[in-house]
Amino acid sequence: MASLDVVRSRIPWGGRRHRHAARRDRFAHIEVRGVDGPKAHLVRAEVEQALVALPSVGRAWLNGPLGRVVVELAEDDVDVGDLVEVVVDVEQRLEVHHDRFPLDRPDHPADVGPIVRDAVAAAAATVAAGAAAAGRLAHLPRLPAEVGGLVSLVASDARARNAVGTLAGPALTNVGLALLNAGLQAATQGPIGSLADLGHRASLMAEGRARQAAWGRAQDHLHAPGREPGTAAGGDGASRRDVPLRHGPVESYVDQASVASLAAAGGTFLATADPRRSMAAALATTPKAARLG
Repeated sequence: MASLDVVRSRIPWGGRRHRHAARRDRFAHIEVRGVDGPKAHLVRAEVEQALVALPSVGRAWLNGPLGRVVVELAEDDVDVGDLVEVVVDVEQRLEVHHDRFPLDRPDHPADVGPIVRDAVAAAAATVAAGAAAAGRLAHLPRLPAEVGGLVSLVASDARARNAVGTLAGPALTNVGLALLNAGLQAATQGPIGSLADLGHRASLMAEGRARQAAWGRAQDHLHAPGREPGTAAGGDGASRRDVPLRHGPVESYVDQASVASLAAAGGTFLATADPRRSMAAALATTPKAARLG
């Protein structure tokens, strides 16, 4: 993993430039550069001080794990863009404005980004299902059905998916694999797979909206006075875990099934010398259901 971090730090897309910022009711959450670097304590202190100095702001504190400053607004007609400008001024003054946002930073519950990504994937699956059905009706030539499962093999293998995600970021990997899968499903004229993906993405969008609603109901309690730094509201905690979370039963099964899938493909090819049957064997043992939940 360390070697992947070195590679990611040296490539042009080794981080996000786009800043995430969201507002719900009287709280705004603005992503801040430099909170993972050597100037983290300075960034924290000056961002909070600059924001609290505004007459429209009641409180402000940095949420380390999410890399965002939480701003409690004292007025209703506050433009989040004005708050972002204050944060940008501090970043420039501390010379962290060229830092990129980490690709592996977790999404905030108030973000619309995950829902938008799922909507893009759902739209691609819808188009792919229509194109596949039209191709079948028109008796157009198509790619072998096994080709459509290539993306599932990559997406279901944790090592392959994490390697791509480390370089491109989880968000881009998610959308990229979804679009590639939709294109292959259309080319192989497999509408059933596209419809299954559509249903899965629709479920994820509903889950995202429910998460936003739950956050809206809970944020007043989470951001109550006295819960800013060093509490469950998460002010001064480390932005990264010292050690990764241990795998649970599902993750362990996915790892084992991925190895079994490769073994099945290799064994089938040795027995039949047929690449299509080898691919079919690999797809039959791909742990897609466990990954999708």
